[in-house]
Amino acid sequence: MNGPGAFATAVTPDAGWPSSTRPAIGRRIEPGRGPVATRSESKTGAVPTLLEVEGFRFYFFSLERNEPPHVHVREGGGKAKLWLPPVELVYARRFTKAEVRRARELTQKHAAYFFQRWNEYFHR
Repeated sequence: MNGPGAFATAVTPDAGWPSSTRPAIGRRIEPGRGPVATRSESKTGAVPTLLEVEGFRFYFFSLERNEPPHVHVREGGGKAKLWLPPVELVYARRFTKAEVRRARELTQKHAAYFFQRWNEYFHR
């Protein structure tokens, strides 16, 4: 389920992988359990997805509690990071100007929801 009422804790991995070797995308791997986490997954912990809309995926990393509230955005091969509130672009990589503008608009539209979920997740 997507939208403001949804709060996913994992991204569905590619269905083409055998279940025993399926990569751990967006979920934390406990020591000695499940597939081996990649280096980047080990460093970032869980990756709660907040919203998927118009091909954009909004999420944050569970180990970033010491940073100000923000969201990461991915779409195609591009990614961006935006502070919450106020919405302010930190960086954008491999996005066109139109994609950056749309990511900012969507972040602004859902900023209250993103900020609420951040505070709930990090118990603030």
